Amino acid sequence: LEKYGSAYAFEEANGLQLGITSKWINDRRYPTDEQLKILTEALDKTAEELDL
Repeated sequence: LEKYGSAYAFEEANGLQLGITSKWINDRRYPTDEQLKILTEALDKTAEELDL
């Protein structure tokens, strides 16, 4: 995503809520295995909460 507009703001707000730093978000094209694990678990939990 571009670093402007509501889409980026939404992404950053959710990232910070998950304890993800802005640097992590900025470097998201090259996440570490640990970051992928945490993010995947967080997304799975969110999907379950939304009954997706």
